[in-house]
This record gives sequence, structure tokens and C-alpha cells, in this order.
Amino acid sequence: MEMGGYLPIELVKGNSWFFSLPDDQVWALNTGRTSIWAAITNLKPTRIFVPYYYCPDVIEMIESLCTSVCFYHLNEDLLPDPEELSSYSDGDCLILVDYFGILYPKLLSYVNQYPRLILDFCHSFYSSPVMKPGVYNVYSCRKFFGVSDGAYLIGQEIEKTDLPQDTSSERSLHLLVSLEKGTNAAYKENKTNEEVIGKEHLTMSPLTTAILNGVNYDQVALSRKQNYAFLRNRLGHLSNIELPQNDNVVPYCFPLVLDTDIHPALIQHKIYVPYLWQWLLDEKWNGNLEQRLSRNLIPVPLDQRYNADQLEWMCNQIEEIIQEK
Repeated sequence: MEMGGYLPIELVKGNSWFFSLPDDQVWALNTGRTSIWAAITNLKPTRIFVPYYYCPDVIEMIESLCTSVCFYHLNEDLLPDPEELSSYSDGDCLILVDYFGILYPKLLSYVNQYPRLILDFCHSFYSSPVMKPGVYNVYSCRKFFGVSDGAYLIGQEIEKTDLPQDTSSERSLHLLVSLEKGTNAAYKENKTNEEVIGKEHLTMSPLTTAILNGVNYDQVALSRKQNYAFLRNRLGHLSNIELPQNDNVVPYCFPLVLDTDIHPALIQHKIYVPYLWQWLLDEKWNGNLEQRLSRNLIPVPLDQRYNADQLEWMCNQIEEIIQEK
């Protein structure tokens, strides 16, 4: 025990979002990738069905665990093409992704059809976990809150292994710098953190746990819902994908799919949006929905930092860029 000395940062003492679930049904881990790894090691599937439109680092990890990986294409609703799942059988596992946090009601229809599932809710932190034998729910914290690590695996039958605990204080400088100078000022530090946290399977760090215990989860959800409704009203007519109307979902972003790539122009206007995922830009994917999404989908930010005036400014910039194109 240490007594005296300087004072640390004061953080609100509260509860995590999933505090009401029993400890044996929640595993607080360092990354969504680790949560996927833990789900697979629990399920031990004969084969695993994985979408092509997925993080390449996660795919690499899955291929290192499973000798038989079956990839599937998405349809225009961003759901699995049923024909590509026709060979699914007992012992197999299907990974379903709630892309952009807007598909939750539609994903639920798969639960009874495919008894062994990994529901990837990394884009939909507020989606309720499906508590059913053989179903594992994966959540990422960094896409919704200002933390350096953090993820959850939730399910009825989690067999936990003895993993070391992460420590994130030395990788959290970018979070402090962003408060004073903006996110771009510590971009390199953030990228370094992303590279480091993916190297090991660990449990959630104490710093991230403390930060998450102080989040106003209801206010975050309300802000994201309101911002999504605003962007849907302003930009929805420009998007080339059908956007489900559901007031209960809390999205990760607003998915704006165009006929052209405007990422470089947006960066020039200091609107920082990523490609999801660049490995699909290779010419061998020409003509596929996955490549169109990777090149032309703009994950428009709508998180709790922004109000209507800021979103209006961003919408104006996007419309001007599209007109110039």
C-alpha cells in the first residue's frame, strides 16, 4: 500500500454498462479481437463462417485458430447471402456483424437458424446480448468511448482462461492531448496504441475499467441517436444503401455510400474518416459489394462530442465535395 504523495486524476466512481450480468457471463478483455479469440476457443468449431467484409487482422487471427474457414459475401442489406451459408451444419460457427450499429433487429432472425453464433457488436455497443447456449456476444469499447483498450465477451457459458491484465497508462497520452489540442495532434500516438494492443490477448486494463465506470452511458446513447437522426435527415438521400429506420439502435457512425471516393477530400477539410477495410481495394475484388463499400463508404462520425451545429457544418462540407466531384 502507498500513502501520501501527489493526487491522481479524479474519475467518477460508477458502474460499467454490463455490471448487472453475473461475473461468469462477462469477460472484460483488451480488444474486440481478443473477444473473438475467446469466443472461438470456447466454441471450438469444426468450421467457421466469416464475412469477407471484415478486419484483416481478425481474419488472420481466425485462420490461425481454425483449419477450415468459409468466407461469405454480403447482400445489399449487409447481411449474409443465404446461399453461401447453405452448407452450415452442426459443429460449425457463424460470425454475424452488426455493421455500423444499425442491423440489430435483422440479426436476431439468424439466432434460431444458426445455433452456434458469434455476434460481433463492435459497431453496436448498446445492442442487448443474446443469452443463449452456443451464442457469444462481442463488444468493443474504443469505438464508443475515449479509452486505450477495452472489450467484452458475453455469453451463458464462458470458460475463462488465465490471461495477464493489460496496463494502458503509458499508451493513453493521446487521450489527454486530444482534450487540449484535438485528436489530430496525437494521431501518431493513437496509431501506436492500436498497433501495440493487438499483439497480446489480455484482460482489460485498470485505467480503462475506471474510465468506463464513470461514463454517462444514457447520455452517450441519446447523443448518438439524435445525431444519427440528424444525419439521416440531411444525408440519407445521398447514400446508396438502404438505411433501416429504427429509433432503438445506437449507431457507431452514419454509413454514407457514394458512387465515388471522397476520403482524400474530406481529410483536406479536417474530417477524418477511415477506409473499412483497405485490403478489399485490390483489383481481384472488382465488381463486388465488399469493394464498393471499402472504397466509397464514408463512416460519418456522429459520436457524443458533436452537436447539431457541428454536424451541419460537416454536412455542408460533404455536400460541397460531392458537388465538385
